[in-house]
Amino acid sequence: MRFPDFRQLISVITSKDTESGEDRSFERYRRIIKTAAGSLGSQVVNIISAVIVTPVLLNYIGLERYGLIAALSSALVLMNYLDFGVGIGIQNKVSKAYALNDHESGTIFVSTGMVFYSLVFVSLVLFAIFV
Repeated sequence: MRFPDFRQLISVITSKDTESGEDRSFERYRRIIKTAAGSLGSQVVNIISAVIVTPVLLNYIGLERYGLIAALSSALVLMNYLDFGVGIGIQNKVSKAYALNDHESGTIFVSTGMVFYSLVFVSLVLFAIFV
């Protein structure tokens, strides 16, 4: 498979016609480039906002309170990683159960997910208390 040159990619990115076979083959590249550009732009905005907000926040609330906010936000980020894909797994199982018109199984999956998240929350609270 031959990759298109840069000018072809730019023309495909800016064009809206995807009816011809050649343009449809480049649709995938157009979407990849748009997604990558959007992701890069988002990361740049996040970095710039952090660089601007951090000194302002430090001067406004002080070092001790800023440390508390940083610790709490780090705990929230940690909770995102403690998901272990359970949220998506529950979503898939519930969707399948409802597609098969098995509402009882869907309810069981949601309850199991709530128990899992409750256990994660309790373990984090216990960790915070005893550490």
